[in-house]
Amino acid sequence: PFRDHSMGDWHQAEEHAERAELLLARGRGAEAEAEIRRAIEIDPVRGEWHAALAMVLESVGRLEEALASMRQAAVLLPEDVRPLASSAELSLRLDRAEEALQHAERAIEFPDAEEQIHAVRIAALHRLDRFEDAELAYFLAQQTFEEMPSCLVAMGDLQADQSEFDRASWCYREAMRQAPSMPRLRARIASILTATGKPERALQLHMAELRENPASIESLLACGRILVRLNRHPEAVDRF
Repeated sequence: PFRDHSMGDWHQAEEHAERAELLLARGRGAEAEAEIRRAIEIDPVRGEWHAALAMVLESVGRLEEALASMRQAAVLLPEDVRPLASSAELSLRLDRAEEALQHAERAIEFPDAEEQIHAVRIAALHRLDRFEDAELAYFLAQQTFEEMPSCLVAMGDLQADQSEFDRASWCYREAMRQAPSMPRLRARIASILTATGKPERALQLHMAELRENPASIESLLACGRILVRLNRHPEAVDRF
C-alpha cells in the first residue's frame, strides 16, 4: 500500500544514495548495492537511483541485472538520453544486438545524444549482419560530429570483419589521432598488422600496450601467439 513519506524519509534516502556513491568509488560493490537498494525502497520512482544501482551491478559484473535496472531508469527518466544510451551499451555487451539497436535508435533522436551511441548503433547493425545499414549509420553520424573516434572504431571493426584491412587500418589510426588514450586501439591496429603479414610491427604495438596495461590478458595472449609465429618460443612461454 502507498504511504506518505515524511521529509525525514526523503532525507534518509538521499543519505543512502550518497553513501552508495562513496562506497562504489572505493570499490566496495556489495555495500554500495545494499545502500542504493535502501534508497530505492524509500523512493522507488527516482530514476537516477535505478541508474546508480545499474552502475553498481555493472561494476561487479552482473550485467543482466544492471540492464534491467538501467531500463527501469530509462522509463522513469524519459527526458534523459543517458539511461537509454547505457541500456544500448549494456545490451551490446550482453550480445543482444537487436535490443541494443532499439535502445540506440531511440537515444539518437535526442538532440544531446553523444557520438558513442551512434557507435553502438553501428556495432549492433554489424552484429546483425546488416553491413550496408551499418555504413549508412556511420555516414549519418559523420554529418553530426567533427570528431567521432568511437564510430571510427566501430567502422574499423566492420571493415576488418570483411577483410578490408586498409580501410580498417585507416579507421583505427584516425580514431587514435582523435582519441589517443582510447583503450584497445593499439591492439586493433596490431591485429590488422598480423593479418597483413607484419607480425614484428604488430608485436611492437602489443608490447607498447602491455607497458601501459601490464595485466591485459588479451595483449599477453596476442604477444604469445605472435612470438610463436616468429619462432621465439621461450619468450612466448613467458607471456603465456
